[in-house]
Amino acid sequence: MDFNAVDEGVFYRSLAIVGEDYASLAGFDDVIVETVGAGQNDVAIRNHVDRTAVVVVPGMGDSVQMDKAGILEIADVFVANKADHAGEAKLVRELLDIASGRPILETIATQGKGVVELLQQLLPD
Repeated sequence: MDFNAVDEGVFYRSLAIVGEDYASLAGFDDVIVETVGAGQNDVAIRNHVDRTAVVVVPGMGDSVQMDKAGILEIADVFVANKADHAGEAKLVRELLDIASGRPILETIATQGKGVVELLQQLLPD
């Protein structure tokens, strides 16, 4: 993200889950929090947000690894980023097996493809 091009109405800074003072977010209608979300223990963010998107990329590992990753259980929306990379179709098939009807979006963030649809899922009116 080019923070120099961001509207001044957008607040951004790095946030942690443990010990973070979320009062600094007061006054904003919509807040998007990014976490590392590396695995089974990184699900505390679910206690602080309305919706959770889990972003995965082709080649992240086989379906057994995906099934074991507790972070996938908290997803309201799955995002298959780098949809232009090899293995993307396999990744989406694996997500379909675990999604249980939750949306799966395909994005190419570097090109802005699928980003509007992602925002519509995260910030429904």
